[in-house]
Amino acid sequence: MFTTNLDKQKQSLSVTVTIAENEFLPEFEKRFKEALKTVKVPGFRPGKAPLKELEARVNYQAIHSATVDHFARKYYAQAIEEAQKSAKENNVSVLPLPANVTVEESKENKSDLLISFTVSLAPNLKEVELSKLNVSLEFTPVDAEKLLHEFASRFGSNQLFDGSENADEVTKSGDTALIDFKGFINNEPFEGGEAQEYELKLGSNSFIPGFEDQLIGKKAKEQVDVKVTFPKDYYVEDFRNKEAVFEVKIHSFTRAKEVELNEEFFKNMPMLGVSSKEELQELLVNRENIQQFNATLDTYFKNLIEELVKASNLVLPEVLYKDKFEKLQKNFNDSLKQFGVKKHEYLKLVKTTEEKVEAELKEAAAKEAKNEFAMQYLLGEFGQHEIKDEDVKDVNYKFAFADENVKKNNLYLKNLVVNVLKQANPSLVDKVEKAYSDLLK
Repeated sequence: MFTTNLDKQKQSLSVTVTIAENEFLPEFEKRFKEALKTVKVPGFRPGKAPLKELEARVNYQAIHSATVDHFARKYYAQAIEEAQKSAKENNVSVLPLPANVTVEESKENKSDLLISFTVSLAPNLKEVELSKLNVSLEFTPVDAEKLLHEFASRFGSNQLFDGSENADEVTKSGDTALIDFKGFINNEPFEGGEAQEYELKLGSNSFIPGFEDQLIGKKAKEQVDVKVTFPKDYYVEDFRNKEAVFEVKIHSFTRAKEVELNEEFFKNMPMLGVSSKEELQELLVNRENIQQFNATLDTYFKNLIEELVKASNLVLPEVLYKDKFEKLQKNFNDSLKQFGVKKHEYLKLVKTTEEKVEAELKEAAAKEAKNEFAMQYLLGEFGQHEIKDEDVKDVNYKFAFADENVKKNNLYLKNLVVNVLKQANPSLVDKVEKAYSDLLK
């Protein structure tokens, strides 16, 4: 009764049931007779109209559609069961989505009806060789002196350089500059490229790449022409890959003045559990090593996911990311309302159209869904059991304030990445194991 057709190219599997004429007609005739009872013919009492008049007023197409729906519902569960069976035999997986139902006449016997139930297949990421993916993993050495300076700055005060005193002092990375700027493309000012008394933290990378770097080493009151190129993925499409010049005036800049890490400071900060600059440095380094370990492995895993998606040419049915797309649309519209901007004003500002914005949001939703699918695959293949309290009860970190959640999270992440690396790049396994052991006493 059922025939199956696997199409790996389209990532679909169809199960077709043939409804023979001798099965279809009785159901059709039953519904036809029921319809006759509801027909009213002007001038005749119910049940007294000639059959010919009644038949002329029956909606044959509606009855035919209802009969087809009957058989589609009747065989739906069996068809899905058959699809699952066929998928298992062919080593593929069916996505948990409703089947697409189509109906056509049989080419071999036009009296028969063919009802096809088509399910979407999950992409087979097992076909991708992880060893061929180019994903690096590198632990950056901790800069102990930098950590000390950052710590001392947080407890210090801000020093203002406005040109009146220390006029020769120049800006450094980490300073916050108060600036006016106006941008030009092809010597023409562009919308949204101008601001006055804007506070910009140098080194924060919050502006176009290269912008902040050109403001380092400058004095208060100095005027600077900053030359940059807009990134290829800049949110204003018309500006992408274009060169621009910004006229910038530095009104002033502030710099965090570090507190002196002396005996008095440590007496006033007993909660740190240290009594000297050396002990503080060790504490900061141990904490940073934990954060860096977690961040490095997390970055590796995210990059691996992206490379896996690219290598597999992953395609997902639109219905799988419909909710994500609608959520992004809502967030986009809510953001405009929050800032009191009308949609047409925004579209004019960024020189785009509603259709382009929708396409970009749909692309972002699809990317998010693909990454989630790839992540679930990797977790299913390489993730181990949940880390429990007893797994870390004897694990002692050099950083005394590491809690149980940190220990469990790092151990799970370490095990996951090591399992992946055994297949993807075995030469990196020892590096990860050593980095983990360096966290421990």
